[in-house]
Amino acid sequence: MVLFFPYLLAALIAYLIASFSPGIIVSQRLGNIDIREHGSKSTGTTNVLRVMGAKAGLLVMVLDIGKTLLACYIGQRILSANAGGDPHAALYGGLIGGLFAVIGHNWPVYHKFYGGKGIACSITAIVYLFPQWGLIALAIGILTVVITRYVSLGSMLFLVASAILISIEYLSTSIWCPLWTLLLAALGIYRHRANIQRLRAGTENKFGSKAKKP
Repeated sequence: MVLFFPYLLAALIAYLIASFSPGIIVSQRLGNIDIREHGSKSTGTTNVLRVMGAKAGLLVMVLDIGKTLLACYIGQRILSANAGGDPHAALYGGLIGGLFAVIGHNWPVYHKFYGGKGIACSITAIVYLFPQWGLIALAIGILTVVITRYVSLGSMLFLVASAILISIEYLSTSIWCPLWTLLLAALGIYRHRANIQRLRAGTENKFGSKAKKP
């Protein structure tokens, strides 16, 4: 149990940090609404942007990025301090912090476990820990959004592309990095299951479309 305590501590702190939902807080403070009752009902950046506008959406995105970076950094510090010289401790701490930041964002304990889809958090963690492959995958996702105007499709392709690229790089040396990216991809695609149905039906909202004003 002592051996696993740093991992559990890093996971718990990351989850509790990420359970603070900027989307809910910003919509309540700036718009006097509950974002979970408007648009796609997601608490993430895209829905806040669509419902409340660019300023609120940008603020939510910055805060989501910040909480994920903090969760990854704390995870790195905790495991590095208890690693006993393991050169991979910081990376593993970041993996734990990033994964549980996404889980906390998606199922926040402070908001009755109703959150977002974890894309901004996933992008942040992947680019922070694997900048080369994360930026390539991000370019693929952005290009997809530019061509199709479907943010959901670009988000899922980012997750798939990053999982493939990181798996190719690390599969021969460590199973944990590929497994981590596959978990993030699975979580992201699961949270987009309604979007997938709308994409198949041709009714998915495109980037730039406006939700009904609250």
